Amino acid sequence: MIDLSSLPPRIAKLLAQPLADIRSLGAISAREHDPLGLFGSKDSPVRALASVTERLIPMINSFRTTQSATQRWWKSFTGAELEREVTFFHACANLERLAASGVALSKETEALLQHAVQEKQNIAADIVELGETVAATQAVLGREYAAARDQPCFKEAGADYWPRFSRRAENLNVLLTSLQMTQAQYDLAKTQAQSTLDRFSEVIDVLIPLWRQRTGMELFSRKSSASETV
Repeated sequence: MIDLSSLPPRIAKLLAQPLADIRSLGAISAREHDPLGLFGSKDSPVRALASVTERLIPMINSFRTTQSATQRWWKSFTGAELEREVTFFHACANLERLAASGVALSKETEALLQHAVQEKQNIAADIVELGETVAATQAVLGREYAAARDQPCFKEAGADYWPRFSRRAENLNVLLTSLQMTQAQYDLAKTQAQSTLDRFSEVIDVLIPLWRQRTGMELFSRKSSASETV
């Protein structure tokens, strides 16, 4: 009889008696570990928010033009300046609508990031649990415990018990590697999502107010100057 009392608990448990179902060894909670699906799919708010930001920046840059006095006079003479003023207010309306859609998407992205943080914590817990199980199975299959594997109870379990146990141990090791890779993918996806949020926030909180102030003040100054010369 093998004395199991001095062995680590996980190893002792595996060597105490055959498992009723080897497939249950190392089983973890069923969860959807798919950072690509969450962050990179067509319907992802992260991708949609990035698209909104990419559309906002050209709209802002379209009014960033410095004009000489001659150019301003000519545009005023041809009516282009009035058209620019009308276009400005139209652009403001378009910006407001697009920015509002971006704000809604940013809230969805923030919620997704919170979900990702929780999911990463779940994965980390699974990695710890699975890592300890993998270490125990590899130890049990080593030379040190060859005699323990020859106990009568394991012989009664059938000649295929330990080969099946070994295959399960290999599969768990592959699963462990997969979870570690998924954890790294979550890190990358979170970084990209946070970068997208930061970029949109910069556009909404900094660029658009500056653009509106600068362009609106420019139009107001020209209009005031024109009225004074009449």
